[in-house]
Amino acid sequence: MNTKNTHNIVKQLNFSKITDQLLAENRSYSVFPKNAKSNIIALLAITCGLGYNEAINLKWGHIITLDSRGQPKVKRELEKIRNFAIPISAKLHSQIQAVYQSLNYPSLDSKIFDLGKMPNYWLSINISLGVHNLNNKTYTELRDDTITQRIFGHRVIETCGISNDTNRFLKRHFKLKDNDEVFRFLGYDTLPSFQISNLSLVEGDRNGRKYIYGKASQFLEEHKNFHLRHPRTKKRYPFLHFQVFYEFLLQTKLSNKQKIDYSIKSLLLISLTNGVRMASLLRLKWSDIMLYNASEKYYSFKTNFHFESRDMVLNEGLIQQLFYLFTKVFGHPSTTDLTKNKIIFGKGLDLEANVFITNRGLPLKQSSLSRELRNVLNKLEFNFVDDFTMNSTLIMYGRRVIEIMGVHPPTIKALKERLKFRTVRELFDFLEIDELKGNDGSPIGTYSSPFEQILYDI
Repeated sequence: MNTKNTHNIVKQLNFSKITDQLLAENRSYSVFPKNAKSNIIALLAITCGLGYNEAINLKWGHIITLDSRGQPKVKRELEKIRNFAIPISAKLHSQIQAVYQSLNYPSLDSKIFDLGKMPNYWLSINISLGVHNLNNKTYTELRDDTITQRIFGHRVIETCGISNDTNRFLKRHFKLKDNDEVFRFLGYDTLPSFQISNLSLVEGDRNGRKYIYGKASQFLEEHKNFHLRHPRTKKRYPFLHFQVFYEFLLQTKLSNKQKIDYSIKSLLLISLTNGVRMASLLRLKWSDIMLYNASEKYYSFKTNFHFESRDMVLNEGLIQQLFYLFTKVFGHPSTTDLTKNKIIFGKGLDLEANVFITNRGLPLKQSSLSRELRNVLNKLEFNFVDDFTMNSTLIMYGRRVIEIMGVHPPTIKALKERLKFRTVRELFDFLEIDELKGNDGSPIGTYSSPFEQILYDI
């Protein structure tokens, strides 16, 4: 398979979804050992940045050792693979150990992947990576040893951004000479930039799980929220924890289901999850967030969209809320399947209409936004309506980004641009973060290596 096709495949694959599938409990492994082995190889390859020819030569002894009682234990690092350490994330340990046990404790000297017994191993590999979900021809033809390295490299740049440290890391890891060679290897036509919209801010956003593979890194653990007062101003802090407010908005039901109520709930959620001022979002139109498939005659929500120079996202929870608003505006569709993101209507819709409207169907105006916001928060029985400000969602967003990424330079730079601050000091003052330090007074810090950072949301 040519390199261009591999690049196209890698761009369609999602690292988080692949790892989620590979880490999911699978009780059939003892019955289908081939699947267990190909999944473990795929997991190690994309999280450690190994080529497949490198990964399929791994022995169990590279990743498993025996403790003083003779019980198997996953090693902290891959041994004797490179002349530098390649860590095996603790988030992978329980799955590796479960597979090892399901295969009845193979010899540590035996290869994980026995090619002699698996002549069609590429098919198994492609299924493990999810390539078969693209199209049948692709996954039966793919024979590229570097695909797992390219998936790893894309994830490193997506989460770590471009910096001298990242470039040095990738050059060393892929044994390449210069930055241009790295970017060509990964299939970038232009210099890739760090996109803050790619970050997964919501816990359990995929399949409802909340970091079941290991505790999420939390670089900011200040105990500040609406319940407490600022020691100097004596006013309550104008924010909750991001996840707490997100779940409050999703789970709290409206008794009087009006257009303005759904408009405000959706407006709050988009602002919270994208770090955009609510007043700016009032200009949002349905065409910004929806598409019409003319050939198959259905509407769908965009999971990624561009609005006024910003890259933005809609997750599953937010799409559900927008769908409620959508039905209030346009009526109930003929057929709906939100799992496949398909909405079928028997008539054409005006997608150029404003998303956020009043009960009369008029565009929501900035002059009435504060009043309508208070009304809806009161209907939701929110306890801190008087302390909620127009900046509250932005503060929760920014603090959440710092909480999961720390003072990672590309993240801080992107966050300053997102929230429109020139200096780090201005940004942290706005976010109510004291002296760039967490609750215990120690520096906030960030991830120690890309190996750790690429698994931040797993």
